[in-house]
Amino acid sequence: ASNVPFGRYEIYDPNYAKHYGKAPIHDYFFLKSVDKTRPGGLVMHITSTGTLDKGDPYIREELAKTCDLVSAVRFPGGAHQANAGTQAVTDMLILRKRLPSEKPGDQSWLKTTMVKDPDGGEDIPVNQNFADHPEQILGRLDRSGTMYRANNVNVALTDDYEKRLEDAISRLPEGLYKPHVN
Repeated sequence: ASNVPFGRYEIYDPNYAKHYGKAPIHDYFFLKSVDKTRPGGLVMHITSTGTLDKGDPYIREELAKTCDLVSAVRFPGGAHQANAGTQAVTDMLILRKRLPSEKPGDQSWLKTTMVKDPDGGEDIPVNQNFADHPEQILGRLDRSGTMYRANNVNVALTDDYEKRLEDAISRLPEGLYKPHVN
């Protein structure tokens, strides 16, 4: 479990050279974490929305070669302001590395789609997982963000944030983690 660093720069690691030009630092952390995780193990990271929402599915496809998305939760901008000093909208992603004999699970998280802007503006690009499970977005998905530019995609904090968070936690699947037995 980690809050991965975010940036538009890459780490040079000769073991991941094939991903050079395609894996900014936060995606590199996902790739390496998955590689270091035993089959049946879980990887949980807080990351930018780019991991799931970017138009190029390359990183998601690489992760899906060995992992399934267990859960994704999107936090409102400012949810981490007190602890991390950021207004960024973030996602908590939980991946489970498949056992060698397991077939891949639901692959819809590899795609992005467009959803209606609740304020009538341009449609909003979002990962198919969040389009299918909007209850996992802990606020109002809109274009009220100003962190990078005006009309930036945002998740606005709502009065029922605490309840939404409790509900998202209650939806986490149980019994996925199996201790390693020698």
